[in-house]
Amino acid sequence: MLDVSPSTIRRMIIEGRLPAEHLCKGSTWIIKQSDLTRPDVRQDASRRRSRRSPPSCDANQKCLEL
Repeated sequence: MLDVSPSTIRRMIIEGRLPAEHLCKGSTWIIKQSDLTRPDVRQDASRRRSRRSPPSCDANQKCLEL
């Protein structure tokens, strides 16, 4: 929904910019869908996307599909 990587989501949570909680230690993060649509969260995700490196201009470079 935010079009950022999982590691970016973790950083946003750790920094307190994206509310989330664990039910128990080691479990996955629980993020409310309503928090993903908050203007401040969407703006932070957009700012982080704009810092991405531009794709290579080398036509011979291949992409790694994960």
